[in-house]
Amino acid sequence: MQLEPVSLQNPLPIDAQPPVVAAPLGDRLHVFARDPNSGRVVACSVDGKGVAGESREPSLDTVVAAVPCGGLIVLTGSRGGGPSVVGIADGRDRWSAALKPGGELGAWPIPVCGKGRIGLIWWTKPATLRAAQLEGETARSIATVELGGPVDGLDAAASNGKIAAVVATAASLSLYTIADGSVSEGTPVSPERAVAPGICGVGSSLVVAWISTSNAEIRLRRFAGSEISLPQVIVATDPGERLRSMRLLGAYRDQLALTWTVSQGGQRGDLSVAQLVAVYDATRGELGPAQELGPGSGFLAGGWIRDVLVVIHGADAPLASAFRLRA
Repeated sequence: MQLEPVSLQNPLPIDAQPPVVAAPLGDRLHVFARDPNSGRVVACSVDGKGVAGESREPSLDTVVAAVPCGGLIVLTGSRGGGPSVVGIADGRDRWSAALKPGGELGAWPIPVCGKGRIGLIWWTKPATLRAAQLEGETARSIATVELGGPVDGLDAAASNGKIAAVVATAASLSLYTIADGSVSEGTPVSPERAVAPGICGVGSSLVVAWISTSNAEIRLRRFAGSEISLPQVIVATDPGERLRSMRLLGAYRDQLALTWTVSQGGQRGDLSVAQLVAVYDATRGELGPAQELGPGSGFLAGGWIRDVLVVIHGADAPLASAFRLRA
């Protein structure tokens, strides 16, 4: 499978600074970012043709992550200096909940949705992984685990009624699952330092991808119950190139979308950064042809509207490009 352009590089009607987050709901992709002028979170939505319209601002000062769940978009970020969770529908805040982090935050909470229930994953310093379940407007702690070392990266997803978290430390990359108030022992994913780890449910499987710093590659592994694939190189760089960032954008059936940035040149004056997007066929185990999005920076987000992938990208201001999935 491959991506066919529908509409490219459409400006969004918001002023934004990285990061930008997005989540699909209905027939639109909803986009959120912090306005550097007002210091508040602003929003817009994009249709399957890449055309954007304005949306109401959520009641957050910063935004970290977004996920669709039960007819709502669930956002995490900060409000009044502390972590908060907000549920949005039809452009309006439907509910909000403050979160007690249980220590000094190392990473802001990531929301996940499993069977209509909202879970939250974060870590506190020096190295404690924490999970909570949202019950009404209260986030109830359900599990903690000591990780044994400083955390470099964290991502989370829900699959088969469980919460899964992939944790990067200075020495390795590991997968943890949380169910019934307990945390599994970490499953080794990579025995080296990993950058920009991502995890996504694809069918009944979990897919983990990351940037291998030692080999300058994007690697991927599939976890389907007790069946675990070997690490697979899906993106390799040419001499003089460097992988800078990577983000998983969600799955449509067995097609997992990802976007990444690659730099060329080593000096500040001649450094160029390009952003690309492609889909990984989890059934065939193949990455389709990459589509170039143009200059890239910190705007890495997107999601599926049925079989159309909308990608948020850009160097100085966020743009939207839409692609249809083709055989």
